[in-house]
Amino acid sequence: MLSSFVKYKERYASFALNRKMAGVLTPGVYQGFEILPAEGLNVLISASHDDYPASVAVIEREGYSVTLRMDASETLPVAGPGTWHPVLESYYTPGQETYQQLKIVATPEPHHVVLGTITVPDGAAAVTEDMITDEGRMIGSQDLLVMQFTSALIANETELLGYKQRLSNVENWARTAGYDPANLYTGEGE
Repeated sequence: MLSSFVKYKERYASFALNRKMAGVLTPGVYQGFEILPAEGLNVLISASHDDYPASVAVIEREGYSVTLRMDASETLPVAGPGTWHPVLESYYTPGQETYQQLKIVATPEPHHVVLGTITVPDGAAAVTEDMITDEGRMIGSQDLLVMQFTSALIANETELLGYKQRLSNVENWARTAGYDPANLYTGEGE
């Protein structure tokens, strides 16, 4: 059966939007959610990224896609020695409050978005950088990241073409003023 999503007179807008994006956006991290050591056996999940003030991720569960945004960094305790995974979890069902949580688990479940891996050896009193890896980290749609990169590349190329055109204009002016552009940059252009 063919149907459209977010229809006229849709009863629950959140239901329509969460259903509409399921299968469209790849679950994973789109910005931020970086794992950093904190004091003792704790890690800090950073809310900001280089060029965006918040962390953003998409979770897909039971046919719904939920976008999570974290505006403030959070500190999470690590239980002790072992291998741990900071994960994002969310649950949406129409007519109930949406649930979302950032937590650390030993074994991620299929509906979790994994942020990385923390391996704490026996006897460790604090989490250090070398205990944190991106292993298992779920990255959102690589296609979107490639499109962002391509867009930036095109913008840079367009800017370079603008500079090239301006340089060409200067060289044309130099010719009309009696200078030789071929020698203009060596100091022999007169």
